[in-house]
Amino acid sequence: MITIVNKRAMTLDEPSQIDALLGEADEGVRELAKKLRIPRRFACFFNRKFVVWKATRGGVAEVLAVPSVTDVDASLEMGFRIRLKDLVNGVDQWAVHTPQQLGQFPLLVWVPHEQKLVWRQKEKNGRLDHDLVCSLVARLPSDPTKFLNPGKVYMVELNIFKELYPSYHNVDL
Repeated sequence: MITIVNKRAMTLDEPSQIDALLGEADEGVRELAKKLRIPRRFACFFNRKFVVWKATRGGVAEVLAVPSVTDVDASLEMGFRIRLKDLVNGVDQWAVHTPQQLGQFPLLVWVPHEQKLVWRQKEKNGRLDHDLVCSLVARLPSDPTKFLNPGKVYMVELNIFKELYPSYHNVDL
């Protein structure tokens, strides 16, 4: 009798993949993941700015970092990765498929395993320009558009941050 075995590994859904990767992560990342339950998916493109801030009781944001997308890279071995440069502290970091802490902040970031990539060519200011749109995920303590817990650190896109904090509307971050 001949038995044929499918040697292709079973693929996992995104949450199961993240759980498996977190199981291999260091203790600090695993503990942080237990505290951060809300994943938030962002659209990323070159020069996209995010704001990392601490919520306060007085409703004022304490801006801690402004990560900006400076590069994307893809390979068969490493998968897809996104480079973030903090415009406040100058720290450079690659977000990869494995959840990792964003700088020294109590947030996790990773590049989702399943991506919808969109490449666009357009005319901007009289010249040809290009966009490559992909996704980045951050795990947060709560959804900052619904509930802010004072003392907790959050991350959103710059435009969403300015909607949450209108006093920053004219501030160039």
